[in-house]
Amino acid sequence: MISNKQFRWSALLFSLLLFGLTIGASKRCAMVVETRGNNTLTVDDKSARMRTLQVLPAEAQVNVAEGAILRLSYFSSGKKEKITGPCSLRIGTGASELIE
Repeated sequence: MISNKQFRWSALLFSLLLFGLTIGASKRCAMVVETRGNNTLTVDDKSARMRTLQVLPAEAQVNVAEGAILRLSYFSSGKKEKITGPCSLRIGTGASELIE
């Protein structure tokens, strides 16, 4: 049987976990449906090659190379985008914004 003290600690930990998940989930805006070519993602000055089913945060910068293809799906708006390079864009909450 769980004591009252154990129950309170469990409830506190669960609340903190739930709070952390909601904060993290609020920044997730889009998912990569397809990536072909040399597409890179930059978040907080760290760059990496993009991969299919990758979740993208708001304000991330994406560089789509010449001849490359990128398809995104946005969570909040349901909008689907197909982008062909070369271009750079910033991930918004419901759509991308062209930088160059």
